[in-house]
Amino acid sequence: MNLNLYDYVFSTQNLSAAENNQFLVNSLQNFDPDFSAEKIIRDEFGKPYIIHNPFFFSLSHSNDLLVIACSSSPIGIDCEFHKERKFEAISNRYYADEEQIFAKNDIANFYQVWCQKEALLKTIGVGIRIDLKSLNSFAHQQDLEFNHKLYSFAPLLTDIHLIDKYTVVVNHTKPLKII
Repeated sequence: MNLNLYDYVFSTQNLSAAENNQFLVNSLQNFDPDFSAEKIIRDEFGKPYIIHNPFFFSLSHSNDLLVIACSSSPIGIDCEFHKERKFEAISNRYYADEEQIFAKNDIANFYQVWCQKEALLKTIGVGIRIDLKSLNSFAHQQDLEFNHKLYSFAPLLTDIHLIDKYTVVVNHTKPLKII
């Protein structure tokens, strides 16, 4: 298998759950021709991973967009369809002060922050199970406590895409330690 820093694929078809699964299998077979769906298992927090395989993947879907990222190191991807929401209320509740300033009155920035947070949490494997306001997606180093463990890591924002009315963020982290 030969991965660059990361590779990812997009589908903008409105797929059924079975078609999503097949799209995932087909995408992962691009990286490992012997890959089969039976190799996917979930960890204690529900994060899917591939047993006995040297690569990582993450997936996200929103509206009719499905995205999958694959890498030789932990990776997270998130996509969000731009729709009207109570942006200020969401920002006040879930965004750190620096993120609130960046996202204020700008729908693209609002979704960038949200996707950065989700992609980062997917990368470390905890999902949205923490106080999101305590996670500043702009910080150079983070310490998060979850499930009686302290996660210390350096976020490495890899890529941001704006596709029509979607924001897509791919994120790697450089794990420092898990205590």
